[in-house]
Amino acid sequence: MRLGHLNIRSVTAHLDQLAQLLMTYRLDIICLTETFINSDVDDRTLIVPGYQILRRDRPGGGSAGGVAILLRSELRTKELQTPAAGSALETLWLQELSLHQLVTSPTRQSENPTLIDHIVTNRPQTATETRVTPCDISDHDLISTTVAGVREPRQRVTVTVRPTRRVNTDAMCLDLLLADWSGVTDCDNISDMWTAFLATWHPIIDHHMPMRTLQLRHQAYPWLRDEEVQAAMAARRRARRARDRAPSESTQQQRRTCRNAVKTTLNRACAAFFEHSYKYSRPKTWKNVRQFLVASGKARPRTTSPAATDQQWANKLNDHFASIGPSVAAALAESDTGERLPPRPPRVCSGSFAPRPVTLPELSTALSRMSTSRAAGPDGITVHMLRTTFPVIGPHLLKLVNLSITSGELPLEWKAATVTPLHKKGDVADPGNYRPISILPVVAKLAERVVCNQLINYLSTHHVLCPEQYGFRPGLFTEAALLDTVTYATENIDRGAVTSLITADTSKAFDSVEHGRLLDKLGWYGIESRWFAGWLRDRSQTVLAQSETRSITHGVVQDDKKDVASLKAALRREFGNSTRWYQESFEKRRKKPEETYGVKALVAV
Repeated sequence: MRLGHLNIRSVTAHLDQLAQLLMTYRLDIICLTETFINSDVDDRTLIVPGYQILRRDRPGGGSAGGVAILLRSELRTKELQTPAAGSALETLWLQELSLHQLVTSPTRQSENPTLIDHIVTNRPQTATETRVTPCDISDHDLISTTVAGVREPRQRVTVTVRPTRRVNTDAMCLDLLLADWSGVTDCDNISDMWTAFLATWHPIIDHHMPMRTLQLRHQAYPWLRDEEVQAAMAARRRARRARDRAPSESTQQQRRTCRNAVKTTLNRACAAFFEHSYKYSRPKTWKNVRQFLVASGKARPRTTSPAATDQQWANKLNDHFASIGPSVAAALAESDTGERLPPRPPRVCSGSFAPRPVTLPELSTALSRMSTSRAAGPDGITVHMLRTTFPVIGPHLLKLVNLSITSGELPLEWKAATVTPLHKKGDVADPGNYRPISILPVVAKLAERVVCNQLINYLSTHHVLCPEQYGFRPGLFTEAALLDTVTYATENIDRGAVTSLITADTSKAFDSVEHGRLLDKLGWYGIESRWFAGWLRDRSQTVLAQSETRSITHGVVQDDKKDVASLKAALRREFGNSTRWYQESFEKRRKKPEETYGVKALVAV
């Protein structure tokens, strides 16, 4: 196992260079001092591919000081509690403890080189290949050693996908066109029709887009490969060697100039990378932002025991998720006084709504507005595959969706979710600290999108929802609610009035939705509930496709959301205070908040 230490003097300023350093020297663990980070910096913005972070910032919230440990993500660790934890202790004295200091060469290069970075051990016989490696990240060099007898094999991370780069789309669509779809056109039962559709679809797709298992490799920051960046780093190395050969004020100043030039060039190359990505592929821009600037979840080292199998943990999570709804319903039943409250509001319009069959253009529009993600559902079908083949399979998809709408039934496979648990906060071993994200077949989501579009149009046309409801409505989002609230409060202050605010938070709101109450409420608004009852009935889920299947009697499925606050922090960290945060028109951000929010900063640096 290879261990290292570096006085980095600001992690956030040298994060990309740190990632390159770890990949170059293949360190398993690196200890960092002088991290210069505080509680304002989220761990999700400290992304080093293949590594996870443990940190202790300087007490008191100061920006200077602080320590951190980066370790390979597959390592199992245990954080030790020391008596000095939480104290202001920043120095350590060793005396008569049979400890040995392994580093013998100067670690801080200047006109008078000094040895101020150390590796101390009580087992010097196990440490080999201790070295001081020239490093231009800060004015300290990297020190490292190899610990014998400690072996943690590097685990290969693989993924099974359908590569789409070399697919002959014309040949695939021709085969789909010439295929026998009579099993789909002759069926009157939605489950049989879905089975017939897959029986025709899968052999052709498997022939043209066979499944392949690929090994994932950690990708370095792309802007590090820029020619100007490489040239600036080469100049920095030459200046370092010249300073070491002939230490003087002039050579030291030349090294500082080259080091600053690298930092400037890196910032310029990073901005150019995202500007080019945003100009030609906005969806890929957001993928790159999440890969290199802000992670979807906080990185944590492995703490689970190898004895705890993945299936046992998946079953534990699934049991917890499936029990939330019934437990909340039982608690509400205990507090029920028996008084029956009248529906509020009552039926508010003279119209009524029932999902209607759609046309082929309407289905095409619904498909085009779905996410561009190439992630597959449990059936192995992606949105990209449906869009590519829609000119051929569109009529068959239309028959599937319309039969579901007219019959009010859905295949059981459309209601079987594969749940991905996302850690929110707290102990990683507590199932209550995870949020379930349900992955459903794409065709099922397409049918939901068609019905959802019709339902939203009905609610908007008849003004069923009050204007102050912001959640889950097109063009309205949390930022609009906050702005309207602040405006309302400030206007009252100007008039000399008092504003009172009452907030309520429902625990496990999505997971505890009672299906019966939801269908009753649809009836209050004049909505025929037959299709929605079929959509809610006989739902099931499995966690990570490893647990046993559990029936779902409460709750509705959830999609993932983007952490805008973390995104803003990451962009500011990467581009500095010089970033101009454009205040685009409020209406424009309402229409496409994902595409416009904050990205203007990328092209303004």
